[in-house]
Amino acid sequence: MGWSQRPNGSHNVIEIDFAETKDLNDPAQVAALRTEMANERKKSACSADLTVRGKILNVQGVITDDDLFIYTIYTMLVTDVLRGGPQIQIQTGDTIEFTAPGGTASVDDKKVTFDISLAPLVVNDQYVVHLKRDNEADDYFVSSYLDIYLLDGADKVTRMDAHMWPFCANHARVTRATSDFAALKNEIQTTICK
Repeated sequence: MGWSQRPNGSHNVIEIDFAETKDLNDPAQVAALRTEMANERKKSACSADLTVRGKILNVQGVITDDDLFIYTIYTMLVTDVLRGGPQIQIQTGDTIEFTAPGGTASVDDKKVTFDISLAPLVVNDQYVVHLKRDNEADDYFVSSYLDIYLLDGADKVTRMDAHMWPFCANHARVTRATSDFAALKNEIQTTICK
């Protein structure tokens, strides 16, 4: 479910529901789903200008000047650069900022939340993020939950959609999606983009 809270305390609610279109007991359909998910991961890796692992240091919600949208600025300590073009000068140990849609901001001492079904990243948690560069704004952004992986203390990775929704978690389990950091890092670094 996605929701947003207005300054007056009222809410907008969007229900998100999933319908299974594949028979997950059929090996051929599971194989097709595995290919579909691998293609999603490749598309995310190839469309990114920079992919890093890091720890979230700070979270700040910002409301746009027209008061219509909230986005979040994340400050991250980079612990591993997995992929980046030669024009990208980010290194391990650097601190970077990136934005993501949605979040919570203060308006007249009231908290206002705009949730577009992208779970907020948590301070001190570790993530792998595929980032795009906005040259005009001179910053990075993440546009989809498909571009974020949560890491636990044992280097297990969970793509954000599987972290947020049981339907997607079931798909990840059935297709044996990449679930440890070393395998994800290898997949990202060896992906050939056309």
